[in-house]
Amino acid sequence: MEWLDALFDYLEHYHPLTEAFRRQLEEKLAVEEFDATAVVLQEGEIADKAWWIQRGYARGYYEVTDDLGNSKQVTVGFWKPGVILTVSDSFFNRTPALHRVEFAARSQTLCISYEQFRELAAETEAANELAVKLTSAHYTETLDRSELLKLSPEDRYRQFLDYYGAAIEQCFYLRDIASFLDMAQETLSRLRSGMI
Repeated sequence: MEWLDALFDYLEHYHPLTEAFRRQLEEKLAVEEFDATAVVLQEGEIADKAWWIQRGYARGYYEVTDDLGNSKQVTVGFWKPGVILTVSDSFFNRTPALHRVEFAARSQTLCISYEQFRELAAETEAANELAVKLTSAHYTETLDRSELLKLSPEDRYRQFLDYYGAAIEQCFYLRDIASFLDMAQETLSRLRSGMI
């Protein structure tokens, strides 16, 4: 399966994989597809899965309520194809998640549950070593929002598209992307009109 080859190539970048480890990992993975938008983790829950995104996108967000009782979603991050999505602190340390995670419609993944990961870690130390390296890499693989917000709105949007690709705009509402870029939806609409 080409999905496995892509995942193994990705993991090999962080830690050498033996054939035995590849077989052990393959036995623990399951295909999970999302035909419609799906929230897979709620705030306060413990993350029970990690996903390799083969196709599609995911978003992390939380909700805030203003003084008038109006609710608004604040997007804190996105995940794109070719990366592992895990809320590391929640998954590995069993702490409550600080935000929700949702997959966009038509996303395809390979996933591993926490229990399956623990079994793998009991079978081989390589699983724990890889987990440490992947957790550290997560911060360098995602678009650094704090650095992004130092840029002009136009540069923020351009860098966002450079990193995630234009296809992400077909997966999420404009307000979700505007929230991540810390700009009004109207500003993002104007930028899109001028850049497309």
